Amino acid sequence: MRLAEFIVVGSVVAAFSLTIGTARARELDYLQTDPRFSGGEVNPSNPGHQNFWFYDQYSAARTEIQKAGVNMIPVTSITLTSLDADSDAFYVPAPTNPQASTYPMTDQEISVIQQYVASERSVIFNLGNGASAAMDDNLFMRLGLGGMQAPATISGGTSYPLPNQPIVVGGYGAVSSFTYSGTGYMSSLGSMRSLVDAGGDTVIAYVEKGDLGPKEGGYFFILDQSYLTNWSSESTSQQNLFMNMVIYATNPQYTHYVPPSGSSQTLTLSISAVPEPLSMAWIGGATMLLLGRARRSRTQSSYPRVSQPV
Repeated sequence: MRLAEFIVVGSVVAAFSLTIGTARARELDYLQTDPRFSGGEVNPSNPGHQNFWFYDQYSAARTEIQKAGVNMIPVTSITLTSLDADSDAFYVPAPTNPQASTYPMTDQEISVIQQYVASERSVIFNLGNGASAAMDDNLFMRLGLGGMQAPATISGGTSYPLPNQPIVVGGYGAVSSFTYSGTGYMSSLGSMRSLVDAGGDTVIAYVEKGDLGPKEGGYFFILDQSYLTNWSSESTSQQNLFMNMVIYATNPQYTHYVPPSGSSQTLTLSISAVPEPLSMAWIGGATMLLLGRARRSRTQSSYPRVSQPV
């Protein structure tokens, strides 16, 4: 194969891989029709759509998520089978009973969540304010994250301990300070980080993708069960924060943000059109093979053919 032909083939392969990366839509699974969670609420104003969480209670948020190119897929059970099919992230709505002493997932379901995150995916939990502290602490413990939520609520203007984190920088829209009212907050973070503070206390705790292992996804914990319920009345920054979170959570794990060491900030480029590592390895291998063939062809044509003795 001549060099010009190789360049053409290589360009086609690269373009094809980029097209695959660009065409694949992100997918956000969400828990639906489970009475343990607010997604299982009956909608009395529209009995024909009972238990349809995003399609009734928070339709404005659903519309924005889908406009941003994220397909929303309902799941009715927390199993690897139901979560694995092309899923990028999983959204768990706030529990129906915020005053329960334990988080309403079985140990088997918690194990599924951990396996899901270990397979390079992320989970967004909507929890609750101070009234749900015992339940939320139980979840943190069972996930092995440590951390404690204060049994109280807080109000105040937001600040961002990691201002260059992509959720704060804004793939969907810019996030500036806004006023939180009556949200829960963390009294200690354990192995988690703070994504959003209010009055100096963490109101959104998270585990960065890659923190638990080089190929592990992340966890995001919203300590405000009304976050999506009041979507239409929230500020642009508050809406953008959640939209950025969804987009970041559904992005490939290997494009995660690297938190700063000391005062330095490091940001790994997060572009979904970048070929995944397997595609890059395939292209690289094909490139080496074609180069080798071209080199051998040039070498053989440079010398006269010599007959071998009989």
